[in-house]
Order: sequence, then C-alpha cells, then structure tokens
Amino acid sequence: MNWYKESQTESNVNLVQMIADKMAEYGWTYEEAMNMEDLSMNPNAMNIGSYTYPTLVSQDGKVKLGLSRNDLYPHKNYVMVGDSYSARDDQITLSGIIVDPSERKSGRGNEAMQQLLSVAKEIGVKVVIEPAPIHGQVGRGKPGLNSKKLRKWYEDMGFVNKYPDSNAVMILDQNEDKDELV
Repeated sequence: MNWYKESQTESNVNLVQMIADKMAEYGWTYEEAMNMEDLSMNPNAMNIGSYTYPTLVSQDGKVKLGLSRNDLYPHKNYVMVGDSYSARDDQITLSGIIVDPSERKSGRGNEAMQQLLSVAKEIGVKVVIEPAPIHGQVGRGKPGLNSKKLRKWYEDMGFVNKYPDSNAVMILDQNEDKDELV
C-alpha cells in the first residue's frame, strides 16, 4: 500500500489541480510535491521545513506559490497543519509565497497574489494563510517581509483573522460576508 497516494483524496488533488489549471491561463506551471512513481521529492516544488508542497511556478521561475488542502489551526504559540483526510472542499491553503530576491519590491508578489485570489474567487474557494516569514527560503542576506509587514500585506488584500482569539491564521472569503467566516 502506498500511504502517500492513499492520503491524496480525490477532492484534495482535484481542487489543487483545478487551481493549477486556471493559473496556467496566467502562465504559471504546476509542480507536484512528489514524483508519484518513486515517491521522491520534486526539487522544483516548494519545501518548507519537513513539508514539500504542490507548487505553482511563474513563467520565469522567479515566483513560487506553495499550495495545500490541509487546514491550519492555532495551538498555543504554534500553527498546526491538519491532515489531508480533514481537508475541506471549500478552501485552499497558501503554504508560502517566495519571490526571488532580485524581483522583490517590483510588484511580483502582489501580481501573483491577485492572480491566485482571482482564481480562488472564480472557483468559489476561501484562501487560508499563516502570516509568517519562511526562513531559509529567501536567500542568504536577503530577508523577506517580517511577520508584522506580512500581516499588513495580507490585510490590505482583505484577509482577516480566521479565529477570534488568534492572529496566527488568516482567511479570505471573497464570496461571503466577512463577519461570517469561520
């Protein structure tokens, strides 16, 4: 039995693939997290800590968006990642956005997010994020935004706290009243 293949429920794979197909209209390519033949990690996919995520890559390879269907939950001072069996059909998790240091402050991150949010709205899914820097992914001596600036960046796009008692997880639901998100 292949536990990884088994964990990839049909709705899980289909929603990520649906978003990838729509993002292809903007020139993005899709990289699976793993090679399903031999279960090796895909070196072109986004790797954060011990997780490798299905990844959308811009045409020039300078911007990457890591996606998952696993929900995020605040727990004490941490954010916990749900398993793929508890994935929801009505949301996608942006696990990370990485902009090449040479392209920062050029609007590439904003453009990528606007494209993703446009696709999410078209499909009718919420977008969940953890507004935290991705250490080790941004290039030595080239830090990305800190937590405070990331939170402000996401708030400017319409994201709000998903849970009333925590600011560790944010959500954007473009299809509902923001007072009725959770």
